[in-house]
Amino acid sequence: MPLAVLRYLEVDHRLPLAEIAPLRVRVAYTPAVTEETSMPPDMEERTDAIIQQQVREVERGEGTDHPALVSCPDCGGTIWRFQLDGLTQLQCREGHHYTPESFLARQAEGLEDALWTAVRTLDERATLALKFATHAREHGEAAEVERWAREASEAQRKAEALRQLITGEEPSR
Repeated sequence: MPLAVLRYLEVDHRLPLAEIAPLRVRVAYTPAVTEETSMPPDMEERTDAIIQQQVREVERGEGTDHPALVSCPDCGGTIWRFQLDGLTQLQCREGHHYTPESFLARQAEGLEDALWTAVRTLDERATLALKFATHAREHGEAAEVERWAREASEAQRKAEALRQLITGEEPSR
């Protein structure tokens, strides 16, 4: 995180670790400046306006900027990449904003969530197939028992493979 801050923001202080706590104490006991200062326009409003302008230009076939070839990890919408005050920004039409680093982090979170959802779904599929096999066995339907047992086994195999992929564990024997 500190390197990302230095890369994207103008910082007030850059100190060795041992000097951070004393500075925080000094800053905490320093009265706040009460004179009003002019702030740049709100970054979110600026990026929204830029995105909407780019969208309109591309829809008219006039734009030179194009959407990035990725989708928003939060809503699935088109991501637009642009430069604002020398910083690369990513944003979708819905207004989800990202730096390149936060985009990749959010994408990784979404991928892991999706993989664990797949594991749970396969586990549930195996459990349900085993229940169907038991029901078929109780009713003397040998062919159905075999079919549901194969279905359960296949779902268990796939769930285990995904678990190993997610956790990095070696296959169990």
